Amino acid sequence: MEGAWRDEVDLGLVTTVLALNDLQSFRGDDAGEWTQYIRTTLCEGADGYCIHETLRRHDRWSRRVVGWVQEVGRSLPQLPGCDIVHVDFHHRNLLRNEGSLTAVVDWEGGRFGDRAFDLVTFCFGFTHAIADPGLQEVVWNYATSIGQPDAITAYVAHMALRRLDWTIRHHPGEIDLVADLVRRYMSKCG
Repeated sequence: MEGAWRDEVDLGLVTTVLALNDLQSFRGDDAGEWTQYIRTTLCEGADGYCIHETLRRHDRWSRRVVGWVQEVGRSLPQLPGCDIVHVDFHHRNLLRNEGSLTAVVDWEGGRFGDRAFDLVTFCFGFTHAIADPGLQEVVWNYATSIGQPDAITAYVAHMALRRLDWTIRHHPGEIDLVADLVRRYMSKCG
């Protein structure tokens, strides 16, 4: 594939991301598998990521986060599941050449689900983006305009767990950066 990922995120890229997200709409049918996937990650974890024990061992605050995550998982309603979802959709998985998007890579986790999840994931990627803070709000506002409130809360819970677990295990020097983002998005969920 031609192009490379960059940490710069501008309005042109965000506009393209939102247009791509619209193309994901109503492209599949998962017959409830999406809800089960999200519930499992929230209540039990996943194979190699979303590991609850990492947060339980880290500190008092991360133990509260994993408690909240599990509570969200236990009360999870049926989620929309008729879209295509990348699952790891962030700016570092977007190849660009001369300002134009050339490819979306790392489709390993792709599945049918709710496209709002990809936008929440994109928002969590802003920890490493060089961007106007207003662009993060553009993506968030779009996600909340297309996603059901309970679903958005579940996706924030999933990403909070996923990012904290991964950061604690692999990038401990970035814990404060990721924790600040997690706090901000948890507060948006009420």
